[in-house]
Amino acid sequence: VYRWREIVSRILRDEANSRGPAWGYGASTKAGTMLQFLGEPYCFHAVADRNPLKHGKYMANRLKITSEEDMRASAPKMVVPFIWAFREEILEREKTIRELGTTFFFPLPNPELVL
Repeated sequence: VYRWREIVSRILRDEANSRGPAWGYGASTKAGTMLQFLGEPYCFHAVADRNPLKHGKYMANRLKITSEEDMRASAPKMVVPFIWAFREEILEREKTIRELGTTFFFPLPNPELVL
């Protein structure tokens, strides 16, 4: 687990330092747990979520929750889906921003970058 954290944290820090903070995707309980374990909140701009009842609220680590539309409009360089079980749906739904150059970084089950 600690080796996983080291790898994921390094990727997030490198990304934040070179291209700016990533966007989280899916403001779930899993996201909150992962973000607290990683301890890298400055590596994220915000967390996008489909549920409008969450918009304008904050995760436990003070990351703002916004709409997916806000995330898409910002033309993110990297998106980290915290709802990795929906991988195929996410990649299909976000096909347009992927074609524009957004990289998706799936942290689990194994860290993987999807261009």
